[in-house]
This record gives sequence, C-alpha cells and structure tokens, in this order.
Amino acid sequence: MKQSVLSAAVLLTTIGLAGCGSASSSGSTAFAASASAPVAGATTTAATTAPVTVGDTVDFAVVSKAVAAASTSKGTVHVTSSVAGMGAVQIDLDLHAQSVRESVDVAGMSVEVLVVDEQAYLGGGVAKTLGAKTRWLKIDPRGTDKLSKQLGPLVTSLQSSSASSDPATGLSSLADAKAEVTAASATSTTYTVDLSAAQLAELAKKQPSLAKAGGQAVTFDYTIDSQGLPQKMALTIAGKSIVTTYSGWGAPVTITAPAASDVTLTSDLAAAA
Repeated sequence: MKQSVLSAAVLLTTIGLAGCGSASSSGSTAFAASASAPVAGATTTAATTAPVTVGDTVDFAVVSKAVAAASTSKGTVHVTSSVAGMGAVQIDLDLHAQSVRESVDVAGMSVEVLVVDEQAYLGGGVAKTLGAKTRWLKIDPRGTDKLSKQLGPLVTSLQSSSASSDPATGLSSLADAKAEVTAASATSTTYTVDLSAAQLAELAKKQPSLAKAGGQAVTFDYTIDSQGLPQKMALTIAGKSIVTTYSGWGAPVTITAPAASDVTLTSDLAAAA
C-alpha cells in the first residue's frame, strides 16, 4: 500500500503541471493576465479567458492547457510534495530539456530518480537493495529483463507526466473534468476538482501507475497565480493527505546524466542473477 500511495502521489504531483513544456511560444501569451485591476469579487488569471468568481464552474481541461502555456514560458520549477505521516518528494524539472531530478524519502524508503535525454536512472538506497554496485541503476523502459519490465512503466509514466511534449498528457486529457472556483483574488485562483473513479481510470490508461490509486474518486484543490503558474495542489488519496507546492519558476536548473562508471544496467543484474 505504501508504494501504491507513493506512485500515485508522485504522478498526481507531476501531472499537476498538466503537460508543461507543450505550448508554443505564441501560445504562452494566449491567456496573458489582464493588466487592469480585477472587478470586485472577480479575478482574471492567465488560466482563464474571462474573470471568474467564487462558485463559478469551468472546464479543467482549459485551465490545464493554459497552465501548460504559462509554465512553458518559465521553463523550470521546483516541486515539493509532502505525504502526511510518510515523508516528502522533491522534484526539479527542466521543462524545455524534458529532464527530471527527483528525491524521495517516504516511509523509510530513499529513492533518487534522474530522467535525462530520455534515459532514466534510479539511485538511493533502493538501487543498492535491488543489487546495484554503483550509485545509479539505469532503467530501460523498453528493456526485456524482469526488473526493467517491473520498473519501466513507472519510469515512463513519471517521464511523460513530468516533462511531456504532448499537451494532452495529464488532466487536460479529461475533457469532462470540471473545476469549481473556491477562492479568487487579484493574485491567485483556487479550483476544486472532483475526479470520479471512472475519470481516474481513464487517466490511468495514459498513466498506468495511477491504477494503483485503488479505483476511488479523488478531490483536489489546485491554486494558480495571476500568471497561470501552479502554486499549490492538495489532495487525499488512499487515506493519505498530500500537499504539493510549486516554486522557483524560471530559476536555473542543471540536470545531467551520471558518469558511466557510476551506473549499473538492469540487464547486468539479470545476467548476474
């Protein structure tokens, strides 16, 4: 159950970016925030085409795609996700290079993940537990050995949801998802989104590890700033409260592949077994 919660938490955290890195340069300003002061009781953000007020219901696909456009213009972000009673996940994303650096410390499990140049590396205590003699274990999502088959789908899901060039990846692919405006000001807007078990199952077709969420409905609160950039996501899944914050938009991020001498291949572990 702990690993299932972790998988779902990581994926729901990253799809909060809803396909960042997918928008064109022209699209990044399509939802530019209004320079004028919002009317009383309403707010205009980069993720909406018109002012919204508390109680309004909007298509979350529109919000998600606009968030992707705003995020692309920044290119990088730091994500912190805390799982109540379990630990935290730290993620750095370079949306333009489609690179991910992640550190997970949950329920006593230490995991590091790198996704660079479409290659994935697993580090931390779990790599040694799996038999790696070096710091990093290279995972081939298309590998035929047993370990690659087991870990490949999770790596693929993480990569696609964190740094996809496909704007349909993530929640924006749910055409019927609705979001209610539950807080609105000149600087931020908070949406509450209810995903039914059926909608989550549909999303799991693109993000297989979400199937581990247990086939239950999910409600989350999603806050974006006046530029359309995510600030916070809060949800409960499998009985665990998960709070995610997004910061450092546009700050320099350098994510590089480990040296070959510090990498063990899953195929090498299979051959040695």
